[in-house]
Amino acid sequence: MKTTELIATLVLPKLPKVGCRTARKLIRHFGSAEAVFQRIGRENTKPFNSVAAVFKRPEAKHIWDAAEKEVARIEEHDISWVAHSDPGFAYGTDITAQLAAVENNLITYGCLGHGILNCYPNKHLKHRKK
Repeated sequence: MKTTELIATLVLPKLPKVGCRTARKLIRHFGSAEAVFQRIGRENTKPFNSVAAVFKRPEAKHIWDAAEKEVARIEEHDISWVAHSDPGFAYGTDITAQLAAVENNLITYGCLGHGILNCYPNKHLKHRKK
């Protein structure tokens, strides 16, 4: 993934009226985070008309600038990164690591991407102790 794609990926969920869920929908619709910024408002994007104007607001530029600085620090410190759109991201890796730790009587820690009453993805519910 190139630098501009990472910047766009960082910016999208931080935009007012966008958030993570809409950002994922936009990326799916346009094919990449960078393509969202290149094409939204320039073509018929009926499902996203309500958020298209957000991309032209001044705070969008401030958020983009902050993301550029963040990516510059990432590159400066030679930090490896992956985005949710990268193949083999965390889906499958997290549960594999957790199950291997449990099988080896190790202490495990997890960071929930959902509330404590939920389980995501649902197919991992079978691994959760009630």
